[in-house]
Amino acid sequence: MKTAFCFPGQGSQTVGMGVAFADASPAAAAVFAEASEAFGADLLELCRSGPQERLDQTEITQPALTTASVACLAAVREAGLAADVAIGHSAGEYAALVAAGILGIGDAVRLTRARGEATAAAAARTPGSMSAIIGLDDAQVEALCAGIEGVCKAIERFDTSRGFRFSTYAHWWIRQAVARAVTVHSRVVRLPAHIVEVLSKINRVADELGRAPG
Repeated sequence: MKTAFCFPGQGSQTVGMGVAFADASPAAAAVFAEASEAFGADLLELCRSGPQERLDQTEITQPALTTASVACLAAVREAGLAADVAIGHSAGEYAALVAAGILGIGDAVRLTRARGEATAAAAARTPGSMSAIIGLDDAQVEALCAGIEGVCKAIERFDTSRGFRFSTYAHWWIRQAVARAVTVHSRVVRLPAHIVEVLSKINRVADELGRAPG
């Protein structure tokens, strides 16, 4: 049997995340120290004390969650646990890249900070909305969205159900789709909107990291 390390994405952040590991594990504490240096602020104290409202700011959420995830990784590795593969959901992919040896924690923090800042800036310029509809098949979701101008659908697969995200630049449209989904007893999860332009800033930061000495 193979073992996988799975890292969560935005929405999993909470005050206290990673703190117990940092207090008990020198390896986890070292992760927080290196990440804090890259971030320019004490991420351990932020995770320890919050407040939650600050942790929920996407430009804080993503590097803080990445750091807490990698700190947990360092602690379990220090205890002798290992995995065959590493996977992550959304922002959790960066912790998975650290686990796989592709990124160091410093670069992961710089990238996720850039990702979060770009997401926040794009959302401020063009307020939008995104939701996941879980438990319906393709045809049902397409029928729900039919006739609602401006709703874009993206498909994601899950282990035991199907999820669909649609993103739009007007909250009114997304509310229509969500309302229709609720009437057919589907589970609906509201998500922060992500704009394609976020990728541009991530790519610029990645290029800068690639040119940096060492």
